[in-house]
Amino acid sequence: MRDLEVIDEQTHHSLADESIDRFKSIIPPIINYINREVFEFKGNKYLVRPSLQELLVEAKIRNVRVFRGILREFHLQGVETLDDLYDFSKSKILHLDSFSQQNANKLIKHLIRIKHKGPLLLGGDKLELLENEYFYLEFVKDIDMILFKHMNGKQGLRSKSLIEICGSDGVGKTQWCMTATCSMLQVGKRVVYVDSDDAFNYPRIKQIAIQNKLSQRSIKDNVMLSRIDSFDELDLLLQELSHSLSENNVGMIVIDSIMQLLQNTYPVTTNNSWDNIAIRQLHLRRTMRRLRSMARNQNLIVIYTNYTREGRYKVPLNITDEFPDDDADDLKYLTKLLKRLAYIQLPMGGPTLAHSSDLRIYLGPDGDNQSRLLALIENCSYLPKVSLNYIITGEGIKSFNSSTIELQKDHVDDLNELLG
Repeated sequence: MRDLEVIDEQTHHSLADESIDRFKSIIPPIINYINREVFEFKGNKYLVRPSLQELLVEAKIRNVRVFRGILREFHLQGVETLDDLYDFSKSKILHLDSFSQQNANKLIKHLIRIKHKGPLLLGGDKLELLENEYFYLEFVKDIDMILFKHMNGKQGLRSKSLIEICGSDGVGKTQWCMTATCSMLQVGKRVVYVDSDDAFNYPRIKQIAIQNKLSQRSIKDNVMLSRIDSFDELDLLLQELSHSLSENNVGMIVIDSIMQLLQNTYPVTTNNSWDNIAIRQLHLRRTMRRLRSMARNQNLIVIYTNYTREGRYKVPLNITDEFPDDDADDLKYLTKLLKRLAYIQLPMGGPTLAHSSDLRIYLGPDGDNQSRLLALIENCSYLPKVSLNYIITGEGIKSFNSSTIELQKDHVDDLNELLG
């Protein structure tokens, strides 16, 4: 038994030594900028997507011994790409072996430079260039005209965005994801589809594709399906994807459902302590940061679905009648107001997920007509708060009609004050 233990220990050390020894022959590379995506800053060219070795050279960390030591430390920490490094704060980098204060400063400054592709302050032509970096995916034309109509006149789902689709069971969250997937295939991009609910239905997405003049082959060749059931697996998948998104021409990542993965990893019970909840939310925040980094740096659209729980009364966006006079009877006034309220359930994930989403779309029954489904936009900095009735068809999601009314802010304030 002792001999076996010795053999195992020696084998373990030999494998570890072999892994570390491969860094002994590495030297700082000479960077080739030809046919590479670059940006200019203070008269110098820099790579938009450098390898770790190229990153260190551009950050002017060229001492061979230090260079090898940092790469070795990156390897031990599981850092393999630029996206992995964005999760590291300056203090965390300083705690790594092989990093001096000076080299940590160099690396952080260069990471920021790459992230912003130059200066932190933008103006003039730079602002126009920034706007031109987005692409707009036509989701469904009659829905885009109302829900996804942007101030610059363009329509559709905007790239570099984290889009949350939330609602209770049976409102069509997966159908929205499948429709968006087929829309992305129509522009020649591939989709990574993460299915945690076993809701991905191949015959159904094939039906949507054929109805939208896509071939069955386009689904097989361009939809990369992953069936995972934990947040740890999602982290590993995202790490693997960061190496190959550009090579595989990926335009969209779909996660259906993101909170199911989190709940599988951190089950919520009545005995959960605040410490456990804090760990759960930190993991969620870290993963959402990684998704944001991937969306921005790779010009992707990231869509994820979320469940809702019992919430509070909120104002619907299809109120057409006038509010009663101020001198109306209090009880009658309150009764009329309550009739105009729609019960909207609250999404899971708390402020962490709410603040991570660039666009949140609520799906649910229409308060005025329970037989209809309503899509409602909230929490978006670049789109107004609007609603639209939709239906689920053989072609995917379609608009029920094109009528929509925006609710004036003073009406919302009146109701919020009344309801406390």
